[in-house]
Amino acid sequence: MIAHRPRRSAVCRQEGEYWTIIYEGTLFRVRDAKGLRYLAHLLCHPGERVQCDALVSAAGGGSSAAATSRERTRVAVTKRIKAALAKIATLHPALAQHLTMRIRTGYVCVYVGDADRHVSWQS
Repeated sequence: MIAHRPRRSAVCRQEGEYWTIIYEGTLFRVRDAKGLRYLAHLLCHPGERVQCDALVSAAGGGSSAAATSRERTRVAVTKRIKAALAKIATLHPALAQHLTMRIRTGYVCVYVGDADRHVSWQS
């Protein structure tokens, strides 16, 4: 019989101009940025492949970014996610490492959940 490990919950929730993030028992706050909105969407939809232009729209990135060429949108999304990960790295290096290994960017973006950690993100 295989033992089923319970899912640990983590939080990535926008509260006004800041995001409250709780991971592995550590709470920290980060000022809002588009990259954090993109990350939050991916975390709350693990395994869901999201087109970069749809991610911009879903995360409230504005119509001007979505109206640009597909390549420019891909580059902008990737750059903003990397900037968000850099912010997180200064406050919670373990989370930044986890996300760096689990977030895939490109024309399609996805958060590949970690089966070993059984993390369930809440917004």
